[in-house]
Amino acid sequence: MFTIELKGLDELTRSLDEMQKRMPMSYEKGLKRFCQLCVNSIKKRCPRGVFKGAGLMGSIKYEVTKALTSGMMAFVNGEIYSDCPYAEYPETGTRPHMPPVEPLKLWVRRILNIADEKEAESVAWAIAKTIAKYGTKAKPYFRPGIEENIPKFESVMKQAFDEDLNA
Repeated sequence: MFTIELKGLDELTRSLDEMQKRMPMSYEKGLKRFCQLCVNSIKKRCPRGVFKGAGLMGSIKYEVTKALTSGMMAFVNGEIYSDCPYAEYPETGTRPHMPPVEPLKLWVRRILNIADEKEAESVAWAIAKTIAKYGTKAKPYFRPGIEENIPKFESVMKQAFDEDLNA
């Protein structure tokens, strides 16, 4: 007859339980880091407007949410977005349309440094007419900012898990 004695089984069980509790936090931590990397890349590519970071660039954010099922994490979701009403236009371009001239006047004054009111209005109208005739060309910034970071996803997540496992 053989007798097998397992030592440390209680400690192993406690360690596995603790690891299981940490995993949702690791997912969340890793996903937040990944989303922040993407937001940083998007902002680097984002067109600069008259509000110096408070307009389109300032509207680019991320949110990480988690859903719980019976006290355990079911999934973690990350969303990168802009709540700016015109965020898609630089990304995709536009068809010909007549834009409002007042915002263009502000852009002309601040970005092109045209201080004279009449000249600023004249240039703004010229830009508006060009957009009315040709639309605007796409200058993608959002999708490339995310795509640049996709190869880093696995290593960012692994780093978060390793930190929590070794804590």
